[in-house]
Amino acid sequence: MDRISYLPDPIRSHIVSFLPFKDAIRTSILSQQWRHVCSSLSNLDFRQIEHIKYDGREGVERFKSIIDRTLILHDGLDIQKFCLKIRLAEDDPIFLLHINAWIIFALRHNVKKLDLDIVNLDEDLVQLQLPCALFTCPTLVSFTFYVVDLKFPAVIRFPVLKKLKLYEITFPNEYLTDKLFSDCCCPMLNDLLIKYCYLQNLTELNISLSCL
Repeated sequence: MDRISYLPDPIRSHIVSFLPFKDAIRTSILSQQWRHVCSSLSNLDFRQIEHIKYDGREGVERFKSIIDRTLILHDGLDIQKFCLKIRLAEDDPIFLLHINAWIIFALRHNVKKLDLDIVNLDEDLVQLQLPCALFTCPTLVSFTFYVVDLKFPAVIRFPVLKKLKLYEITFPNEYLTDKLFSDCCCPMLNDLLIKYCYLQNLTELNISLSCL
């Protein structure tokens, strides 16, 4: 007898939250009841390599459809964790718009932990410009950032950010690093990792964080 299906939605959602995300979203095909459980997940983990079984354009389109469908069905509750790991192999402005829309979705649902791993595999791809709202998110507590070629906005402030991990980020000037690694930008930051980053025209990296 299927007893789990008769449990209250919050309990089933809690059970499903322990599954790997790709297995959690598969529960939506079990029945109409399980579809609602999947829509209330607070941890959204989209890793291209885990979801795609096809190469090339078909695989990318399938991955995009999985994310779009999951977010459309989401019930609007706050998101605790949002993870997006993707490789861009060709210049596709429409796909870049999708990426920004997914990030904005997470921001509008008060995301607390954000993990972005967006890598350009094509040297001819334009410099990525992510939503400005990402860099002033008032709810972000943990941010893991791996975006090789990124254009930073003029305003950056994370009022409650406590953990920041940066991988292979290119910092074009000393003004940006002085601002980012300071109390005026990250007053609560107490855990910082900078790995494989490229510091252009910098002879010295200044970090002025009172909580670090």
